[in-house]
Amino acid sequence: MAKFLDRWMIKALTEGANQIVANARSNVSEKHLNSRISSAITVGDPQVTPTGYEIVIRLNLKDEPGGAPEAAAFEYGSGIHATKGVRGTYEILPRNKRALAFRGGWSPENPIGAMNSEKFIDYIDDEDLWIFKRVDHPGVAPRPFLAPAIVAYKPNLRTKIVNAFASGMKSIGKRVEIIK
Repeated sequence: MAKFLDRWMIKALTEGANQIVANARSNVSEKHLNSRISSAITVGDPQVTPTGYEIVIRLNLKDEPGGAPEAAAFEYGSGIHATKGVRGTYEILPRNKRALAFRGGWSPENPIGAMNSEKFIDYIDDEDLWIFKRVDHPGVAPRPFLAPAIVAYKPNLRTKIVNAFASGMKSIGKRVEIIK
């Protein structure tokens, strides 16, 4: 690529990527998702490549500080709601106890079927407490935050890049006329 364009294009890409990340973080907040997802969305350094320019918007899905492994489940859905990957339920087993208990306000879709399941242990009516050996979690429905931010900003980014190119061309002098 032409060196004289580098600063203009890198500035446009950086501003555009930062705006996409800001919009994605706003979507995370509006959709009441875990706030650590916002911290897991970052912008990489812009690069000049042999074929042009690039910048990476990263979503850290690792289970580490700064990561949010649950983010993919919200972006694409999980379990029976998955829009990518394998669809199905997730078996949840007790970790430190012999059973799983669900209290107050929760009840299975089919209480009679749940009580007849080999997973069922007990229901304590006066405490509204359901007790199971294990459960099959259906996953979460998609609540995308990153893809909508990219789609919403794409026209602005295209304009920003065209304007950066025009500014770069103008910076080399009157040898080039920009026709709109």
